[in-house]
Amino acid sequence: MKPTLKSDVKPGRAARGACAVLLAACTWVPIFPAWAQERPPAAGTTTPPGAQHPAPAAETAAPAAAQPPAPIRDTAQAQAALDAAGRERERLQAQLRTEEEACRRRILVSDCVAAARQRNRAALKQVKAREVEARAVQREAAARDASRSRAETLEERDRDAPAREREHAEAAQRQAERLQAHEREQAQRAADAAAHAAAGAEARARLERRQQDLERRQAEARERDAAAAANKARYQERQREAAQRNAEHDRSVAARRAQALERDARRKAEQAERDERARGKAAGAPAPGS
Repeated sequence: MKPTLKSDVKPGRAARGACAVLLAACTWVPIFPAWAQERPPAAGTTTPPGAQHPAPAAETAAPAAAQPPAPIRDTAQAQAALDAAGRERERLQAQLRTEEEACRRRILVSDCVAAARQRNRAALKQVKAREVEARAVQREAAARDASRSRAETLEERDRDAPAREREHAEAAQRQAERLQAHEREQAQRAADAAAHAAAGAEARARLERRQQDLERRQAEARERDAAAAANKARYQERQREAAQRNAEHDRSVAARRAQALERDARRKAEQAERDERARGKAAGAPAPGS
């Protein structure tokens, strides 16, 4: 927001201020702003009691014509000029603030502030022109240095061209040798890999043959075990059949023996009975001639 200046007041107050100025002038009463009344006297001078300090020279008289600065000839002067311009900018800004503050204590504030700002812009224009000149000198010096450096680089490159060419040729030869060695190493690795793959394939084939042989032997063993089990079962069956036949034969023999014994016993009993009847008959028959 733009600050309100003391000149932006009502017409009545401006008229009263103008009357006060005229009255002070008629009665020889000095009217100065506070900053002018508080300025210390210059060195070697004395101010009598009741006397007032004069207004600033910038407000009472036009500034003296400034001497044109010496032309800048090298980068050191250019850097010094830039440093001085920076300090001058800071000083001008501080001076502008001081003058604006002093103008706000006066009656015609807008004109005073405008004049201070106009002086500040003129001084800054001179400072900027000095900065432009210094930077131009720096750019020219940098361009000369860059051109000289490029020329030296080209000269050194031309001077070192044979050595660089030899180095490039040697580097190319070393690169070719490394490439050949790498190719030989790759070929050897490929041969080793092929031999390893062949050995692996042979080992897998032997393992498969061994596995097949093992499976075949296991199958044959299972077949032999099955045949042995079947033979054992048939043998056990024949044994059972033989045992049954033997048991039946034994029973048949026992039965025939029992029958023979029974027939013998019957025959013996019948013979005994006949013998008994024959003895009985012989005992009961009368003697001959009785």
